Amino acid sequence: MSNEQQPKPFVVGHIDMGFNAEKVLELAQEFSEQQPMTAEQMAVALKHAEMFAGSPVGNTIRSLLAEVQRQQGEIERRDVTISVLQGNLDAQWRETERLQAENDQLRHQLHSLREYGDEEFRPRFKMDANGNLTRIENDDLKGDRTDG
Repeated sequence: MSNEQQPKPFVVGHIDMGFNAEKVLELAQEFSEQQPMTAEQMAVALKHAEMFAGSPVGNTIRSLLAEVQRQQGEIERRDVTISVLQGNLDAQWRETERLQAENDQLRHQLHSLREYGDEEFRPRFKMDANGNLTRIENDDLKGDRTDG
């Protein structure tokens, strides 16, 4: 004989239900980790909990259902947060694309001015170490100019 204790089957009254409470708990936990329960599945589980009311299986089902409901609420809150963050990310991406297009246009203008342009226009843009162009305001130009 083995020294290990075999789990005893769950018995309702004198009827052996053919399964044990540990296996029910294991399956319920496995299911709750896989996907959210539908309202129909929740109703069936509550019906089973009522069927086994007062027993360890019934209590386990009820506590698992409470945990599933808590987790589903948490998942719904995360989904809302993810939607808001996705919206923010999309808006930031559009702004980045707009700024990139503006930057490209300024680079093209500067290139054209350097290649074909008039000295008058050259100091209106400056390029930082990363190659990004920024416009120099007219007030900034006054101090840099020297009149002949």
